[in-house]
Amino acid sequence: NIVSSNNALSELGNLLVSSLEYIDNYDNNQQRNKQSDIFYINTAGSKLTHAYEQIRNASEYADDHLFRQRAIRRFLARTLSFHEKTDISNTGEELVTELTLAGYINNGSMSNQDCKNIQSQIKRYYGAYWQYVKIEHSHTKCMQFKNWLLDVLSVRCEQIIQPNIRQVSFTQFAFTYLRNNITKDNISNLTGSSIKPEEYSIILYIAIQQALLKLGQATIRTSLIDSYHQDITIIARFESFNEIIDDLFGSKAVAITERIIKKNGATLKMIYTAFYAPNAQMNISDLESESILTYSLEKHIKREYATLDKLLDNAIIKSIVFLIITKSIIGLSIEVPYDLMVEGHIEWVPLIINLLFPALFIGLSRFTLTIPNTRNTDTIVDQAVAMIFNNHPEMKISIRQQKASTGFSIAYGILFILAFVGLSYILYLLKFNIVQGIIFVIFLSTASFLVFRMSAQIREIEAVTQNKPISSVLRDIIYLPFIYVGQQISSKYAKMNIIAMTLDMLIEMPLKSVLRIFRQWATFLNNKRDDLL
Repeated sequence: NIVSSNNALSELGNLLVSSLEYIDNYDNNQQRNKQSDIFYINTAGSKLTHAYEQIRNASEYADDHLFRQRAIRRFLARTLSFHEKTDISNTGEELVTELTLAGYINNGSMSNQDCKNIQSQIKRYYGAYWQYVKIEHSHTKCMQFKNWLLDVLSVRCEQIIQPNIRQVSFTQFAFTYLRNNITKDNISNLTGSSIKPEEYSIILYIAIQQALLKLGQATIRTSLIDSYHQDITIIARFESFNEIIDDLFGSKAVAITERIIKKNGATLKMIYTAFYAPNAQMNISDLESESILTYSLEKHIKREYATLDKLLDNAIIKSIVFLIITKSIIGLSIEVPYDLMVEGHIEWVPLIINLLFPALFIGLSRFTLTIPNTRNTDTIVDQAVAMIFNNHPEMKISIRQQKASTGFSIAYGILFILAFVGLSYILYLLKFNIVQGIIFVIFLSTASFLVFRMSAQIREIEAVTQNKPISSVLRDIIYLPFIYVGQQISSKYAKMNIIAMTLDMLIEMPLKSVLRIFRQWATFLNNKRDDLL
């Protein structure tokens, strides 16, 4: 027993210990079972492939932990034919090779057995698709099934590269805590509609993984499929279950539950990074007593603050690169041709302002992003100790139905209009034409939303409400309309990223096809050389 009788663990504390023991045993078994036949590749073309991936990822502006999974999905969509069934032998090795060249995995970190396991998953899911098209003649449904398949298969392949045992274990821990604080009735009251008992667990599960782990829908879908023991070979059940998930992803119930968890999840996030994350530095020994946990957790939170500070710096740089890349492409394809056609010459001042101002705005916004203070640290530590050691009733999460005042709604609408009218007048004085003005608004709104997303990372580790200065309130009043527009733009951009699709068609497909042929040719020559020996 790692704790004394005076420091007895609570139910959540015991769950934490058992899950950490399970993770340790799993990791040890993985290490013992690691194959000796390591899979190495020829790294010719790796610098070119890696450079392209950096540009591709900058244009997409997704969270870093999603890039590898999305690269796997792109590979599968490019390699697997869904028009006619084709030979897919060696696809597993090709995927591992491409991910290695792109820098997503280290050369020699995968075994030949890993490649075989990936190949087995591809064969299973690709075969299920062709079973589905035999019984379903609707093109729309076949495309929907294909998207489900690519989502789940990309996650399956990534799980072989990096198992998700830590995410699953933490989700169980968070679910155990939150189900006593966010009930089915709470969600029903907030949404104004009844929640089915069988949907409540899925809603809470989705909200936890989106709010606390920042997982993509493909990963969450696969986790739910595993939790509910769905099998793609049982096609009817697999189809109906995924339809339910699709409906819940876009539901008001999930959105509200996710918002509640984000607002009240600072302590849970710190417990994840402390004990469950792949690079977690705390373990069972830190649970020997309340004093040891307090000391270790305080040190961990300070490290997390420092890490977040660096992440914000990197996010600022990524955002600036993202805006410059997208703005340069739009400037060359729309703004410059419009100037030449309408004005007869390039309007350099609006062009330069459009290029530099959004990036400058994001850079200066870094000074407004500040890390929480020691009061926040003390609150998180107190809450964590209460969760893990004390058996008294758990802290109740404040859940309120907020009804918007009609007067405030009207005032907000007026401010929304005035913000854009005022900006339009300033652009008019700077002699912006209609196209230049629209582009400026789009990029200012996008920049405002990117800064808002970064500030949200700070709010998610705040366990106490910070008093906002008047300058911050005024900033919110001015920029909130642009943040809203930026959110809508980013949402549409994520669904149809024209720049990323252009890069895929014009660069990725020919580049990686040529490199693939080159690797096959090199292998052929090596085999011929061996035959001569």
